[in-house]
Amino acid sequence: GQAGVAGLAIGFALKDTVANYIASTLLTLRRPFEANDIVRIGDQEGTVARLTPRSTILITTDGNHVSVPNGTVIQSVIVNFTRRPQRRFSFEVGIGAADDAGKACRVTRDAIVATQGVIADPAPACIVKAFGNYNLILEASGWVDQRASSFLSVRGLAIAAVRDALLAQGIDLPDPIVQVRQLGEAAPAEAAAPKTARTDLQDMAEQQPESEAAEQAAREAEEGENLMKKAAPE
Repeated sequence: GQAGVAGLAIGFALKDTVANYIASTLLTLRRPFEANDIVRIGDQEGTVARLTPRSTILITTDGNHVSVPNGTVIQSVIVNFTRRPQRRFSFEVGIGAADDAGKACRVTRDAIVATQGVIADPAPACIVKAFGNYNLILEASGWVDQRASSFLSVRGLAIAAVRDALLAQGIDLPDPIVQVRQLGEAAPAEAAAPKTARTDLQDMAEQQPESEAAEQAAREAEEGENLMKKAAPE
């Protein structure tokens, strides 16, 4: 009857509660992350604010609080970006299909090397990844020491530097080309795709999204229940 249904519902609720509590104990013992670590848990990424008996609290780079049940955390793949200070960034660049890919890669690597915050070892890299519908796709990468620099800011500066360097060397960065033809009319002459306007992105160096998130996470870690604080070694 109704009592059986209610008992079943309570049983399921208690099951989740007990599972989260046990998971919090395991997380406290295993310590896959600490407060202020930047982590990815499943498809959630952010700075660890605190660990409670029920959930792990993350602060995303845009300031949102995400509560991940500990039962989910313990069963998920956890990537801790802070445990190893060196972190790799990568991005794709589309150049004109007729451009010299070797030259474009050299220019790209040199631009990344010259970017403030990019470390020399491991060295930046550039490879030809694939043909696009209207271009040739390169994949560029570099490394950042997160103890000294903001990962997202350095990555943004590297992208801007590569764009400027390629344009300065006359390498085309084509936009998608769509041809529209009407029946009964001659096809218009194919026009070169316009280049996007140059903009100054150097103010990105002043943005420190991870640092801001870490500072906010540190404040959050001081408020409320935090099992990581209790379990910290003396």
